[in-house]
Amino acid sequence: MTCALDATGLCLFTITALELQDIIPMLIAVTGTGFETMQFLTVGERIFNLQRLFNLRAGLQPENERLPERFYKEPLPDGPNAGAVLNLEQAMAEYSNLRGWDTNRIPYMGKLEKLGLAEYSI
Repeated sequence: MTCALDATGLCLFTITALELQDIIPMLIAVTGTGFETMQFLTVGERIFNLQRLFNLRAGLQPENERLPERFYKEPLPDGPNAGAVLNLEQAMAEYSNLRGWDTNRIPYMGKLEKLGLAEYSI
């Protein structure tokens, strides 16, 4: 959703008070085109996957996507996850699966085809 909202040109900081159902009519009024909320979200997913493909082509590797060491060593002090440390490999495997990406975080061809982006596959 953030990618789609960012593409509208609206300031991400000012639209936090609005809901998606408030923004869609504004976009329809400006563009003169009708679309549904799910179409809008698909635009965002297309952008997100194109950004991913761009970064991969620019040389991004999974080992480059790391957080500071303290996330892996220092347990959380409190809250519902108190004592937990980050298992990035497990978290990224789950995230990649939800995104429709393989274990190297490359979008599957089926995902790209669904989004109309097959021509940009790696």
